[in-house]
Amino acid sequence: MKNKTILILILLLSLAGMIYFLIEKQAVAGSNTPHVKVEMREELPNGESKVVKPIYEIDEQMQNWLNKKGEELTTNIANQLKVDRKNVKLVLAPIATGENKMLDVSCSVVLLKSKLALGDERIQKVVEEIIEAITNQTDARVTIRTENIVITNSNNEVLH
Repeated sequence: MKNKTILILILLLSLAGMIYFLIEKQAVAGSNTPHVKVEMREELPNGESKVVKPIYEIDEQMQNWLNKKGEELTTNIANQLKVDRKNVKLVLAPIATGENKMLDVSCSVVLLKSKLALGDERIQKVVEEIIEAITNQTDARVTIRTENIVITNSNNEVLH
């Protein structure tokens, strides 16, 4: 009877040791799990570098707003210039958080297959349309400056 008790005690201790070993192995494996850390670094003139905060961070709601506003502007610009909507490519992108928690954005417009005579006056009207559409809204705190609007044609000529 003593031999059975000793044998059962040895088996229980062995089982407890294996369970402890497995739990400990999982805890160590969890702490060694690889992870990715992304950071931007600015190279300084003296050869050193420093970590730079991301240019922008926006939530999904704001990204959806920018996408919707970009679609509206694409349609409005195509109508204003009397070109097919497929020939106007427009992207709104956040570039920084400005004063009073306002989001500054940039706008890039490419006019494809456009053989229009686009004088300065017509281009200026497109720029004004973009600024008005971005700054005169009530559902988002977004601003845009004239210098953050770039308009090019399919020949990579900068029109604004």
